[in-house]
Amino acid sequence: MGDTGPGPIDARPSGRSGFRIFIYVLLGLGALAIGTCAVGAYFLMQDEDLRGLVQSAVESQTGPGHDALVAEGCQVALALDLGRAAALAEKWAGQGAELEELANKLVQCETEPGNPLGLDCERVARVFASAEPPSDRFLVIVSSAGADEAICSVLADPQGNVLESLEEALDEEPAS
Repeated sequence: MGDTGPGPIDARPSGRSGFRIFIYVLLGLGALAIGTCAVGAYFLMQDEDLRGLVQSAVESQTGPGHDALVAEGCQVALALDLGRAAALAEKWAGQGAELEELANKLVQCETEPGNPLGLDCERVARVFASAEPPSDRFLVIVSSAGADEAICSVLADPQGNVLESLEEALDEEPAS
């Protein structure tokens, strides 16, 4: 017997070829999305004020004030420099001056759900001010994980004394 040549060719499409195409399309779309985000992030990060704000956000989760708040019972604590945020808000929206006039730092404490330790703005303000004395008035916001509204939000002086609620501070008319 001799060579009979190639065997019959199965012209039926494999069930996996459609799935492979689907996967390739998803991978292509994912690569496009990632590329678009990377290019956008690159151009955004060319803005010096935005870079400063990003660095400030990273720094807000370090330092003696942050460590003291975590030791006091905050699950998440940060102390954000509002000067950088105000500069960016002024540049992009023309409204940063009011923020910077109000306070120079935002101190936030997120407690465990239900706030079992009873943390409040007065206590958080005093703890922060004693660990990392701010140069001027600062905002304090205390919230409970998973809650829709903050437990409290106040304006405090550099010694950590509560001056007024944030709502009252925002309602005040600027002096002419």
